Parts: sequence; structure tokens; C-alpha cells
Amino acid sequence: MYDSFVYDSDKERETISRSIIDEIIVFGKIPRNSIKVPLYFGGTTSPDFMYVLKKKNGEHIVNFVVETKGVDEASDKRRKEDLKIESAKVFFQRMKEDGLNIVFEEQLNDDDIVNMIRKLV
Repeated sequence: MYDSFVYDSDKERETISRSIIDEIIVFGKIPRNSIKVPLYFGGTTSPDFMYVLKKKNGEHIVNFVVETKGVDEASDKRRKEDLKIESAKVFFQRMKEDGLNIVFEEQLNDDDIVNMIRKLV
């Protein structure tokens, strides 16, 4: 559909370029501030990507939401980034408890988006 794409980091560029597999119905980079996840210490955060996936049985996972982090290990993140991830996990878990079919995951440098998706479908 497009000849070019916008990204904020090398990890995001890699994620976008690897997101061309049969299990993905549609995916996109989430515009900043379009999904405002409230932070308990003030402010908001917004995840990086969303996917609509197709399971092997044909069922759709309505939303797979991904936050990319350009670090090799979770321990390499700053404390504030950990708090943002935890806030997003709680936010999307509450949506799931309300009946929405949403999965949120963090993606580090060593996490391949294709493997993450194939574990879900």
C-alpha cells in the first residue's frame, strides 16, 4: 500500500519491515496521544503499534498492542519506562476484563515481532 513508512527508532523500523506475514490482517503505528494510557504518577503514554491478527482457526484477535523498547534486557530500561509499561499492562488488562479482545506486550531488541505474533495465533 505504501512505499515508505515513519518510525521513531531502529527497533520500530525493524518491527514494521518484519510485519508482512499471513497472520497479520492489518497493522499500524499508533499516532502519539491517540491512545492515552493514564500513568498513576501523572501524564499519559501511548503504545507504538497495533495489529489485527488472524488465528489458524480463522478467528480474529481484535487488537495486539505492542510497545517497543530499544534495549536488550528489561533491566536496561529506565525506571520511568518500567512504570509506563506496568501502567499499560494494567490499562489493557482492564479493557480485556471488560470483554475487549486485547493483548498488550512489550518488545525488546531481541524480541522478534514474527515470533511474538505466532505465539498468539
